[in-house]
Amino acid sequence: MPEETRIGIARRDITPPVGESLSGYIHREPPSTGILDPLSLQAMTVEESGTAAVVIAADLVGSDGPANEALRAAVSEATGVPATHIVWHSVHTHASPSFHKYCGMARASDAYLDQVTAAAVTAAGEAMARAVPMEAHWARARVPDVSHNRRRADGPIDDVAIVVLFETPDKHRFRLVNWQCHPVCLGSDNRSISADYVGAFRRAVVDRTGDGAFYLNGCCGDLNPVGRGPEARIVTGEALAVQAVDAHPLRPASLSPVRVASREVAFPLRREIDVDWLADYATAERARLDTLHDTLARRECGAMIEWAEALLAAIRSGDLPDDPRGEITAIRLGDIAMVFLPCEALCAIGMALKAHKAVPIIMPVTCTGRVVGYIGTPEEFATGGYELDVAARYYGLLPFEPAAGQVLQDAALELLTEVGG
Repeated sequence: MPEETRIGIARRDITPPVGESLSGYIHREPPSTGILDPLSLQAMTVEESGTAAVVIAADLVGSDGPANEALRAAVSEATGVPATHIVWHSVHTHASPSFHKYCGMARASDAYLDQVTAAAVTAAGEAMARAVPMEAHWARARVPDVSHNRRRADGPIDDVAIVVLFETPDKHRFRLVNWQCHPVCLGSDNRSISADYVGAFRRAVVDRTGDGAFYLNGCCGDLNPVGRGPEARIVTGEALAVQAVDAHPLRPASLSPVRVASREVAFPLRREIDVDWLADYATAERARLDTLHDTLARRECGAMIEWAEALLAAIRSGDLPDDPRGEITAIRLGDIAMVFLPCEALCAIGMALKAHKAVPIIMPVTCTGRVVGYIGTPEEFATGGYELDVAARYYGLLPFEPAAGQVLQDAALELLTEVGG
């Protein structure tokens, strides 16, 4: 007879010192100048009959491959959990540092990476030590009127949160919440460290119930908060907390069996490049740079020159980048399956995954592991726009082929089927 599933939770503060570089916006001076609210790292461990997994969610913009592998290796060494069963999720607040070096933006310091790695190791160890059998109930809850599709007015919007309420034998509770919205209430004019609406959400759950709150950001590549500014982050977070606390009807959720599956996938890049257009673009941007006096405008222009010249050099040397690879992981806890995606996925991807019938409750989670860029459905690629045409210049050299969306969706659905079988 299998052992009962044991779940543990722990949290650590990862607020950097003032002066650490913020990321997420090209139109911002990177050094932070203050702290609006603290950043957190949370670890959740699950184990049953020799199968264990660790989910770490951190209030950071994103991660590249080397940082992700270093963090997972450190947690694996400390806990004994295989690195392929350890998932690193950046909640993507744009008022935090990043372990990804976006073109024209600053990467977090090595000292801060050491700070976060130590916090992850400690939190994962504490979560495993505290792991106990739990009961779980779940519900879906709409969070209306606080998010919108930023790409187009008639674009899809997923404003439904999935809420799982866990309770220990001694009645300690926490809510695992999967919703989808860019944490960008705080714009490029903000230089204070903040978890954005995510931090406000967690505080509001504690204030209303005394329960803990664990947040996993869903497919939010095209979803932004309606409200902007410091106060809006509180309004947005509290609106999510109200719905998460009041969600009903609460249905019982089984937490067994525990299954983990992962797969590394290559996402195809567009390789048909108009070299004449690219050379003309680089020339025009260099000329424009001479006319600009604003520091932030010059930074953006300089980043575009850097991108164009690097791509031209790669074309001339025959050294275009390989298709980037990212790891997709599915973790099943009985009736619940979390599927972790290595990209900024647009919400239509998440809606398709949620509709799968492998298990009753499916939580798509983005910005996990090495984040390769924005990916949408083939239909969204046809629309183009910043996310699917331009943002690749900050992530790398080339945008993705429309087929990348199908590759992502197919692999995620196959993993969900594998753990759900």
